[in-house]
Amino acid sequence: NLDSSVNTHLIARLPEGLKYEAAASIPSLRIVRPTWLDACASKKKWISTKDFLVGAPNDSTTQVVKENIAQEPLLPELDKQLMVDRPDSQLFLDCQVFLVGFHEQSEVKVKLSRLLRRGMATIHWNLNDDITHVIIVDGLEDQVRDAARLLVEQHPNFPSIVSPRWITASWEKNKLENLAQFPPTYVRKAVKAVETTKPSATQNEVSKVLFRGSLF
Repeated sequence: NLDSSVNTHLIARLPEGLKYEAAASIPSLRIVRPTWLDACASKKKWISTKDFLVGAPNDSTTQVVKENIAQEPLLPELDKQLMVDRPDSQLFLDCQVFLVGFHEQSEVKVKLSRLLRRGMATIHWNLNDDITHVIIVDGLEDQVRDAARLLVEQHPNFPSIVSPRWITASWEKNKLENLAQFPPTYVRKAVKAVETTKPSATQNEVSKVLFRGSLF
């Protein structure tokens, strides 16, 4: 549960998954690696998160490139559909949308959001109980698929998970297309084993003091 009025930090190993995407959309929330906790405990003081941020430029270059490559084929279709004039359209009126995997301020994200709003959709930048559709950019790793399925299983609305191609296809036909025909595409990623160590009792006591006031 990510609430910017309650949570101050998200601990993540990689810049991926629905929770990461949700946290990344909240400017006040810091996303840091687990090593930040270890560093603070080791120095016995609160240290800057600057060198431990997940998704920093030197940490996510590969991910950004992959996202841009996956999104580029969608641009011509978005441009085409944005030329279609439907000023009174309410095609997406009942759609409460959450976007996943789109690079921040990318041209595709901006234009897709514009098309959704033309059809009267509501776009949510934080996860909440109102969401009806989770739009996942094509070409992300299959771990995103697994995270999305978990989200759907635990969400009260059981939202539909679809590719952004569903948006452009529906706008072109001026009707909501069959969701089942537009599943997001994924790429397989090898899972690396991560060794974890159990913190000592002393470390636990130090952590309680160091991170007082921070909610994860």
